[in-house]
Amino acid sequence: MFQIEYLSVAGITIALFTSLLILSREKRKPFDYLLVGWLLATGFNLSFFLWSSQLDASLPFMANLLGISMPLVHGPLLFLFVKHAFSKKVGIKEAKHFVPWFIFMLVFVAWWIRFPDGLIFQHGFMVFVWEVPWVLNQYGLFFALVAGGYTLAAFLGIQKLKRQLEKTHSSEVRNIFNWLQRWIIIAIVFFVATYLVVEITVSTQRIDSHDTFKIISVFISFYIFYISFYGIKQTHTFQKIDLGSLSDEKELNTSNQTDKIKIQQAIEKINEVFETQRPYLDPDLTITGLSNLCGIPSGQISLAINKGTGKNFYDFINEYRVKEFIKRIDDQEYSHLSLLGLAYDCGFRSKSTFNSFFKRHTGFTPSQYKKNLSNKSGKM
Repeated sequence: MFQIEYLSVAGITIALFTSLLILSREKRKPFDYLLVGWLLATGFNLSFFLWSSQLDASLPFMANLLGISMPLVHGPLLFLFVKHAFSKKVGIKEAKHFVPWFIFMLVFVAWWIRFPDGLIFQHGFMVFVWEVPWVLNQYGLFFALVAGGYTLAAFLGIQKLKRQLEKTHSSEVRNIFNWLQRWIIIAIVFFVATYLVVEITVSTQRIDSHDTFKIISVFISFYIFYISFYGIKQTHTFQKIDLGSLSDEKELNTSNQTDKIKIQQAIEKINEVFETQRPYLDPDLTITGLSNLCGIPSGQISLAINKGTGKNFYDFINEYRVKEFIKRIDDQEYSHLSLLGLAYDCGFRSKSTFNSFFKRHTGFTPSQYKKNLSNKSGKM
C-alpha cells in the first residue's frame, strides 16, 4: 500500500479507538454518544474512500450506497452535538434530522431494485448506465445543501450558546466553544476541498477518478485525527457546565422581573457576598453557585447584574478579579508569585483573558502597571 492508504488506515483505527475510549467512561452523556456516532460515521466514510480507491475494488451495491451517503449522517450529527452539548438527554424527535439520509437511501434503493443494471459504482462514483430523471442527477447538490445547511446551523448554535454562557459562567469553560468553532471551520474546509476535488475530476478530468478519493482520504484522515485528539480532552470540560444555570436563563428571558427595587436589593446582596466571601476567587464560579450564596434565584441574579450594572455575568466577575489583583500586586504577602500566578490566584484561568480584562479596566498591561507602581515607589 502507498502512504495515503496507511494514513487512511490510521484514521479509521483512531476513529474506532477513540470511540471505544469514550464509551468506556463510567458516566456518559448525550454528547459522548453523539461524538461516537460522528466518529463512526466519518470512519465508515473513510473506509469507503479507501476501498473505492483500489483498482480492483468491488463492494456490494448497498455498501457503496451507504458509504457515499455518510455526509448526510455526519453533518446532522455535528449539529446535534452542538445543540445537545449540555443536554441531559436527546429526544427521539431528533431523528427527524436524518430524514434527508432516509429519503436518499429510499429513492436510490427503489431505483436500483427496479433497474438493477442501470446504476453502478466506479471508484466511489455513482454512475448511471442510461439516462435517468433529472432529479437523480442532482444528488451531489442535495448533499451540498444538507451538509452546508447543518454546518451553518451548528455555527449559529455555537454563537447562541457562547452568548448564553457569558451570562451564567465566569470560568474558561467557554473556551470549549473555540474548539467547536474550529471543528466547524475544518468541516467547511473539508467540504469545500471535497467539492473542488470531485468537481475537477468530473468536469475537467485533470484528476484521475482512481485518485479522487485517495486525495479526499487525506483530508478526512487529518479531520479525524484533530477531532479525536481534542474530542477526548474537551468533552471532559463539558462536565463542568451547570445545566441548571442554562435552563434558569431560558426562563428568565420570558419573565417580567424588572422592578427597580428588587434589582437594587439583589445588587446590594451580591456586593455584600463579594466583599465578605469573595466567591470570584473560584475560577469555576457559576450563576447558580452565586445564587446559592446570596439566597436569590438565578434569574434574579442574572437580571440584577444585566440591568443594574449593564454587564453580563462573565464581565462582572472578571472585573472583581482585576480589582483583587490590583489589591494584591503591591502586597508583600504575594510577592513570591509571578504576575500570571497572582492572576490565577485571583480566579483567572487564562493568561489571554486576564490580560484582556486588565488592560480594559486599567488601560495598561499587567507588567506596565507593575512598572508604574515601582516607579512611584522609587520616587517616594
